[in-house]
Amino acid sequence: MPRVFVAITGSMMRYAEVITGEMRRMRIARQSRGYEPRWMWQSKAVASSAGALFVRSFERGERVYLAMASRGYDGSLPALDEHGASRLEWVAAMTVPAVATLTAILALGLAA
Repeated sequence: MPRVFVAITGSMMRYAEVITGEMRRMRIARQSRGYEPRWMWQSKAVASSAGALFVRSFERGERVYLAMASRGYDGSLPALDEHGASRLEWVAAMTVPAVATLTAILALGLAA
């Protein structure tokens, strides 16, 4: 598979919730037009909606990929710096969780 096709398909799959919402809107549109399938041979509208949904979601994925490519995305994540976080950065990052834990311990101690 070409790398671009895989990237576009991956973008399409990441938007599963958007696709689900689109499918729900298409179902409501069919029902509002009076479509109520009762027999197997009446499912042509559902099949054509599935095809239209695939095309719409693929095109959405393609637009997202092209937007990312225009901003420098080349299909791989950028390499991070070789050095990790400094001690000061770790202390700053752990301050909020430490204060939250201390507050919870004190609140439980006062409640008892």
